[in-house]
Amino acid sequence: MSKLLSEIAHIQVGPLVKQGNEGILVYFQISHFHQDGTLKTPIEPTLEKEQVSPKHLLQPGDILFAAKGTNNFAYHFKGEMDGAVASGSFIIIRILNQNRVLPAYLTWYFNLPLVSEQLKTQAKGTSIPSISTNTLSHWPIEIPSVQIQHLIIKIAEAAQQEAKIQHKISALKNQLINQTLFKAITK
Repeated sequence: MSKLLSEIAHIQVGPLVKQGNEGILVYFQISHFHQDGTLKTPIEPTLEKEQVSPKHLLQPGDILFAAKGTNNFAYHFKGEMDGAVASGSFIIIRILNQNRVLPAYLTWYFNLPLVSEQLKTQAKGTSIPSISTNTLSHWPIEIPSVQIQHLIIKIAEAAQQEAKIQHKISALKNQLINQTLFKAITK
């Protein structure tokens, strides 16, 4: 079944707030994420609670979509930090019924290379391309049954683990080859 994102989620842009040197709230910026959309840690809190409206506080299950720039990705916020806010570089997607659409599934969906490339074609702006909330809210989402969503998530997570292991094996193999070659020339 296909639904528009606006039919299954509330969509809003993160606020633009002046950060301090310290605070009690984390203010997510694009720079807090690796190129692949994974979160860098640790992140220091830089906002005070009074600086933002309660509606901008992230909730577990929210999806942060990096809408500005050329590296568009989705990140599933699981509540890993108490008190967090996403900056104006993100569109926050809050699923209306998490019993029908899983946040991890929707995150996976937006991170699919095919979907990501199609969204990039909709970006506006010459110096900093940006995907609008209007574009995102009218984006069709394929929604299989919850059981299929769970299965997709498990397979995607297993594939990510396999890629990490293969990368580690490759690095260790290169290290072994270099050590062996170095020993050969120093005998």
